Parts: sequence; C-alpha cells; structure tokens
Amino acid sequence: FEALVKMAPKNVDYLVHLAGLYEQIGKTDKALKTYQKVLDLDPENPKAQESYLRLKMQEIGG
Repeated sequence: FEALVKMAPKNVDYLVHLAGLYEQIGKTDKALKTYQKVLDLDPENPKAQESYLRLKMQEIGG
C-alpha cells in the first residue's frame, strides 16, 4: 500500500488501508499520522474518525 499511496497520495481509500496495516503491525504513530492525513483530505471519513479517536484514547490511557 505504501507504493500505491506514493502513486496516488490523495487517495483516501489507500490511506485508510495503509493506516490499518500500520495498526496491525503495531506502528501506532504512523497509523495516527496516516489517519490524520485522511481526515485532512476527508474530515467526515467515519473509519478514519473512529480509528483515530480509538488510537488516541489508547495512547492517553496507556
């Protein structure tokens, strides 16, 4: 997905999938940054909103 995002950096679907992959492999910082990028492009994206908030809550909660 990283290669796809490089080819189409504003493709929200690619970015959401990439962020999900980052989550799965434990790269929370990269996942958060990628979800933030999605929200910059599409502020109403429900998957990005939910995932970003969930990760932030986990970060705050320890």
